[in-house]
Amino acid sequence: MKLIKNIPLLVLLAVVPFFYGSPGCSVVPSTPELFEQAWNDFDQNYSYFIYKNIDWNAVKEQYAPNFSQELDANEFAKQLNEMLQVLHDWHIWVQAPNGDVFGYNGSYSVNRPDTSVTDQYIQGLEELAKGVIYHGMVSNNIAYIEIDTLGTEEFKAVSDQAIEEMFAKYEDADGMIIDIRFNSGGNEENAAKIASRFIDESFMYGYTVNRNGPNHDDFDDPYEHTLEPSTGTHFTGPAVCLIGKKCMSSAEWFTLMMKHAPNVTLIGDTTRGASGFPRDFKLPNGVSYGVPRWIAYTYEDEVIEDNGVAPDIEIPVEQSFDDTHDYVLERAIAFLEGGETVTTTVPESGTTTSMPGGATTSSMPGGAITTTVPGQGTTTTADMLSSTTTTASGSGGPSLTVSPASGQALVTEFTFTAQAGDLAGSVVEYWWDFDGDGYSLGWAYGVGLDLPPAETNTATGIKYWFPGTYTAYVIMWDDYDNFEIASTTVQVTE
Repeated sequence: MKLIKNIPLLVLLAVVPFFYGSPGCSVVPSTPELFEQAWNDFDQNYSYFIYKNIDWNAVKEQYAPNFSQELDANEFAKQLNEMLQVLHDWHIWVQAPNGDVFGYNGSYSVNRPDTSVTDQYIQGLEELAKGVIYHGMVSNNIAYIEIDTLGTEEFKAVSDQAIEEMFAKYEDADGMIIDIRFNSGGNEENAAKIASRFIDESFMYGYTVNRNGPNHDDFDDPYEHTLEPSTGTHFTGPAVCLIGKKCMSSAEWFTLMMKHAPNVTLIGDTTRGASGFPRDFKLPNGVSYGVPRWIAYTYEDEVIEDNGVAPDIEIPVEQSFDDTHDYVLERAIAFLEGGETVTTTVPESGTTTSMPGGATTSSMPGGAITTTVPGQGTTTTADMLSSTTTTASGSGGPSLTVSPASGQALVTEFTFTAQAGDLAGSVVEYWWDFDGDGYSLGWAYGVGLDLPPAETNTATGIKYWFPGTYTAYVIMWDDYDNFEIASTTVQVTE
């Protein structure tokens, strides 16, 4: 027998496989031992046990029998993923040696149609990087930027100079729509490259605490996530960010950045609610998995996991699109074209909404609405939304009529006609609210106004999202800052 001689010890050690759990031994541990190791990796690192009220010891007892017999590595991965379903965590993944990747089996609703439907609204659509950023214009000088991923590898194709040139191109747009409804996250730093162009001072948009010990409540001190203003071109006009359930992880950090920006309004559906910063582990049998290790909070101290970030204006998923329409995008366009503002509600004090010309309207408890116009004082109508016509100033009677008087939600196009009364001067401005909620345009879209303002003014092509009885009203100003208010009722069926 020929013996091998004079081989250095370090060379021999280099060819001996190393597995954690069995240093210096090439024998793969048994299935029960591998299960124990995987369970322990989660026990020592997973961050949401207490928040999700998970009894991890009870989970071990329940699923251990599935690993009592020897399993090949691919079957082991499937069984491990089955156990991990109890954590209902979108950031947990398991990969088998054959390449199969498993994860949480939950479902969510998408609030955006196929790309071909949305693209029909966009003029001059350009691709900044394939599968990453697309941009163009929608109606009336409103810019549209779609960001489909924040992934580290994908964003390597997007240079800082390209982002600068894009924002410089749309700097003078009347409004801007940022659409991330297809974005499931990626790299938080990539999110900051866009969001930093909507702010002029730094702010903390959220914070995280990292698991750092063997106990389920062992965490580091909070780490603040801060956004700094970009040194490049900013967009300072009114902007909308479209969000939905597909948005998770870094896309939710992006949502929080935009939510904090003073000129941005969120429209759509609440985001997914998934933030984890997972750490990767690999077992000696070749099965690997990711273990989330932080808890993420909004700047308002709310946990993101399982909650998400809510929009300022919510549109139910089932009413977000159909085969030929993107109603979320249409709502954003109407919002920017009509100057709609978001009502701020203060407990015990009702709501206040800003309107064109510096006027404000406030809904008070009991149904009273107070309208204040600069230089004209305040007029209060005790129950304006149930009245047919209300005169705020002038001796004549303004009127508002609608044709037809009733119709079908999302189908019927209504035409509203406003007739000024005995105003002292010439009518110079109309402000419309089609559902009486204090929002310009409200839950209606497709507005077309006769211009310039005259004694008679019409709003055409108005559709309602939902069935119900609505009270629409219009405020008319003349060039002496006198004003009148008129209202009418609309019946909308399914």
